[in-house]
Amino acid sequence: MTTALMLAGAPAAHAAPPSNDNIANAVSVSLPFSVTGSNVDATTENPDGFVAYVCNGEVYSTLTDVWYKLTVGTSQNVELSTEGSDFDTVLGVYTSYTGTQSPQVACDNDQPDGQTWSSVSFAATAGTTYYIAVGGSAVTSTPDAGSYVLTGSGDGPTGADLGLSVTDSTDPATVGSPYTYTATVANASGEAASGVSSTTFFSGPVTVNTASSSQGSCTVSAGTVTCALGTVPGSGAATVTIGVTPTAPGTVTASSKVSATTADPNQANNSDTESTTVNAPPGADLGVSVAESVDPVALGSSFTYTATVTNATATTSNGASVQTVVTGPGTVDSASSSQGSCAVSAGTVTCALGTVAASGSATVTIGVTPSGVGTVTAASTVSATTPDPNPGNNADTESTTVNNSLGCTIIGTPGNDTLNGTNGADVICGLGGSDTINGGNGNDTLYGGTGNDTIDGGNSDDVLHGGDGDDILGGGNGSDVLYGEAGNDTNYGETFLGSLLYLFDNGDDTIYGGSGNDDLDGQKGNDILVDTEGTDVMTGGAGNDSVNVQDGAGGDTANGGLGSDTCAIDAGDTSSSC
Repeated sequence: MTTALMLAGAPAAHAAPPSNDNIANAVSVSLPFSVTGSNVDATTENPDGFVAYVCNGEVYSTLTDVWYKLTVGTSQNVELSTEGSDFDTVLGVYTSYTGTQSPQVACDNDQPDGQTWSSVSFAATAGTTYYIAVGGSAVTSTPDAGSYVLTGSGDGPTGADLGLSVTDSTDPATVGSPYTYTATVANASGEAASGVSSTTFFSGPVTVNTASSSQGSCTVSAGTVTCALGTVPGSGAATVTIGVTPTAPGTVTASSKVSATTADPNQANNSDTESTTVNAPPGADLGVSVAESVDPVALGSSFTYTATVTNATATTSNGASVQTVVTGPGTVDSASSSQGSCAVSAGTVTCALGTVAASGSATVTIGVTPSGVGTVTAASTVSATTPDPNPGNNADTESTTVNNSLGCTIIGTPGNDTLNGTNGADVICGLGGSDTINGGNGNDTLYGGTGNDTIDGGNSDDVLHGGDGDDILGGGNGSDVLYGEAGNDTNYGETFLGSLLYLFDNGDDTIYGGSGNDDLDGQKGNDILVDTEGTDVMTGGAGNDSVNVQDGAGGDTANGGLGSDTCAIDAGDTSSSC
């Protein structure tokens, strides 16, 4: 046919152009294909930015067209044809769309012998997208339009071109710190890939925690992640995200592969691996130091060891534990910690401290009662699940000398004892356990030690030390001095002997309650009662007594009893007979 230069000027606007009227909306096709459509109401090229259309040396300033795009997975020769169209067609192929200087690959306007359909052939490169324009030719100002047929074929293999790549979210990783792998499945062809599945295997010190995909679903079995992704459209993609936690230093490798029920002629890009270096976590420098409350310590007394665990780094230490072994003539009575919990087995104290914060500390307090003269030693060792780059400060030892500076003449054991004095001046040391101590006659000095002790001074002027625990103290006859010391102490409910002595307690007693909530009675005589710790009940009894419960807080009770008594109290305390 004869082709002439079309007149300049835009055709009349149309209300509903084809959906692929503009190159931006080009429809994807894959080889082989056959599509039909219409360019009726298609706009001219000017709205697309096409100034003039050139084919085989002929220029068209006005052309209505529709667009398709083709991407091949493998390089091959491609043939396109509009045979079967009912109007005079122009066929062009481009790698982009920039106007008259567009990278034109091929074009045709009419076949020989007066045919109005067009055909082109070109060598297509794998991965390159080609834009195909089907337009109408005319010798008037109105381009031809109608129904078209566009077919395409190639001499290469057909199918989708799936490719896979794997990336890690961090490298290097740290033991115990989670990170992710992302496997991206991309379809480089214009043909949809059906039945797509990806599998990812792991090697190295790692635990797989989670697996998810942008489409379809994933399962995890023995560290292998399998994802059924379904259909990946032409030029589309799907992603798989896998969360892992490394368990030891080394190298973790994720190996992924993709497959589909749709043919994929390019298998070279269907797998990928990603290796990640795993480093040990930054360590936390834990150290321990042991201190004693007194040295030397007297037999009949008690003392404490304090083990202090410190974290000298800016890294949190997890799973911290400290063990203290006490050896020598000493018995462990108690153990407590500023955090976590402690257990005592024989002379070994084990405390699970948990997490020690960066630059933080924790303490363990161990109560010890000497069981004889000699040397008591506490050896502490700290450990943690977090690596410690400086193990040289993870142990410490403290030794304490035990002497008999109290002059104990009758000595108990670490257990529960019954100790009776003589007619002389005895020094009785109960040591550990809940002891019953009777001073008997003579000016005695009695030490209950640890435990809940019952102590009777007996006759004469005695000195009683309750020690730790909730003790019952009875001075008995004579001018006695009572030290309740730690614990909630009382002298009601004395032993039977003490109760009888109470009837004849005419002595002038001095009673010190000590820490704890005490309930003490001076009984007969001119007594001095002092308790400035805890919430106490102090009663002078018969005689001219002095009662002092001033501890800076209310809640105490001072009862002078019979006689001319004085009471020193705080606001909030209760007094009577003073």
